[in-house]
Amino acid sequence: MRHAFAPARPILFLSLVALLSPARVFAAAAADSWDVPDAKWRSGPVKLLLTREEDQAYKKLKTDEERASFVEAFWARRDPSPDSPGNEYREAFYRLSREAAARFTDEGGKGWQDDRGKVFILLGPPDDIQQEAGLIGSDATSSSGFDSPAATAGGGTAAEARPQTPTKRLKFIYFKNPLSGKNDRLELDFRSDMTGGYTLEQKLDWNHPFLKGLARLPKPAAAAKEGAGGVGAGASPSPAAPAPRPVPAEALAPPAPPPVEVTPQSELMQSVRTATDLQATVPLDVTTNFYKASSGTFATLTLEVKRSALPAGVDPASLVLAAEILDLQTGESLHRFFKADSFGAYDGNTGPAAGDVLLYQSERPINPGKYKTIFAVKDPNSHAIGKLEKEIEVPSFESGSFQLSTVTLARKIEPLVTAPPADKLVPFVLGAFNVVPRPDNVYKEGEELSFYFQIYGPTIDPVTNAARVDLSYTFEKNVAGQWRVVSGRPVLTPGQSGLVQAFSLPLRGWPPGEYRLSIKVTDTKASPPKEVTSVVPFSIAGAPGAAKSKTKSKG
Repeated sequence: MRHAFAPARPILFLSLVALLSPARVFAAAAADSWDVPDAKWRSGPVKLLLTREEDQAYKKLKTDEERASFVEAFWARRDPSPDSPGNEYREAFYRLSREAAARFTDEGGKGWQDDRGKVFILLGPPDDIQQEAGLIGSDATSSSGFDSPAATAGGGTAAEARPQTPTKRLKFIYFKNPLSGKNDRLELDFRSDMTGGYTLEQKLDWNHPFLKGLARLPKPAAAAKEGAGGVGAGASPSPAAPAPRPVPAEALAPPAPPPVEVTPQSELMQSVRTATDLQATVPLDVTTNFYKASSGTFATLTLEVKRSALPAGVDPASLVLAAEILDLQTGESLHRFFKADSFGAYDGNTGPAAGDVLLYQSERPINPGKYKTIFAVKDPNSHAIGKLEKEIEVPSFESGSFQLSTVTLARKIEPLVTAPPADKLVPFVLGAFNVVPRPDNVYKEGEELSFYFQIYGPTIDPVTNAARVDLSYTFEKNVAGQWRVVSGRPVLTPGQSGLVQAFSLPLRGWPPGEYRLSIKVTDTKASPPKEVTSVVPFSIAGAPGAAKSKTKSKG
């Protein structure tokens, strides 16, 4: 049985780095918007400073209250003048992080995560920046005092040139060497890589105590007489590497958690967890999608609230939303979503085309594993409540093997008009695009089926410095219990190098029924070629008994 349909058209091809851009940086606190003491804190710019021991200790913390105490102790160990108000090092570090996030996002650059950004933050702004034969930036201020939060020498790895793009070279020039404190010139060379960012060609020891903020260059007597001191401020080097500031072992131990901050969200969660006769009248569901992050797995949690179960005229923005992620075995609380902005509302909730499902999304890095989740919603006026308990399994993408992210069937995928602030959490945003999940995977005839996924671990060709994958999309319809290929053949897009794929397929002429999309990605540069697949069910409204079917990914 065949059905005519229009061919799929690719709507996005972008590098993986675009999705892991500074728009994915989270956090905020009184000192800086990146410093919220939640599980995301260690994924922000502060990851440049965390020692291995500190990072391991932080990952073991279970509550945001424990993390808040840890963060304060972390910065106290790096405070150059503990007896003065404020923390100059902390303030300089985040000031430079914000500037790096804004400066180094050109051509897919990773902002503060780009090697240019790392050097800019840890050594301070260069005096000159040269690209190829021309000077492209001479307005940077000198690196001095605590504007360069520590320094010394160590490890980046050279990346390959960006596919089909000429290699570009960049040079940071420091008239005073911030690594030694001498008045000699320091030049650091960068070259463009396949991601669109730049890779440092010299070696820097990113784990040195200077770069971790735990040591200072000593001030020789001569320099002290001149009033000079600090990295890049005229200090002379010591013959031996400076000793790190001592870090007491107890400082790395999990602090005693303070009481949970009382918010409408925490009170809602407390009530739904303890009530023995809860009358939940508002149906809820959640769509979870998982992507590779720089560390661990990045999860988007899209909460779906049935509008028709709420009182007529309720304002979607007034709903109280809360969630909690628990250890599946012990029931211990690992992630709490107890703040007013933990879930962001989809801007289409109030639009003229808004349907019966209100969408709200939260995002968070979560360690791979199985968890119990609890979601709750409350209308503060009618006191109508909804509750959902669900087990989720967070996959791991850290093996480096050839695999796919979850596949998202989307309500819409479109480029952002303006990029969101680098230090703000914006729902339904992946890199420079809006990706709004389709909550029920049910479409109407004539709508567009949009889908989105990422590819990890393909073989990189040593000549072209690019991946090469063949993509195959097979659409099948359930006919009397048997799956039959729509139009008799799959849609093929061979020879692709993009690691992020999104397609839009018009469903004109497709009859109601149950369907499935089978995605096959073949790494043609591997020997022998490798394949990974994912199967996504969906339906077109009007079929007898057509039911909601969540996205399932295999591979």
